[in-house]
Amino acid sequence: MPKGIASLLSPIGLAVWFMDDGAFHRSGGYLINTQCFTIAECDLLRESLRKIFNIENITRHRDHNGWRLYIQVSSAKKFREIIEPFMLKEMMYKIKSPVETTRKLLTFAVRMKI
Repeated sequence: MPKGIASLLSPIGLAVWFMDDGAFHRSGGYLINTQCFTIAECDLLRESLRKIFNIENITRHRDHNGWRLYIQVSSAKKFREIIEPFMLKEMMYKIKSPVETTRKLLTFAVRMKI
């Protein structure tokens, strides 16, 4: 990973990265899978997200299989606002809460029966 990774991160780059390696977390935050990076590289990415986008995040260990970045709930809305304009419609499910998605489907199903 280049030491100057911070200069390479942009909103569109962050969106592409998330579409590939990201997921909504049941707590309301977001995960970015970074298992192939060392802890030092994850820390560099974590600090870059904080410095460039003011996104609070932490590094989490994943079952002895490496590290993941966790976008904290306090920054989830901001993170979503940054990446959403660049998300492909087919990947929008990654930024929506499963509860939110289920509720919309249920509302649609109820309307169909009426």
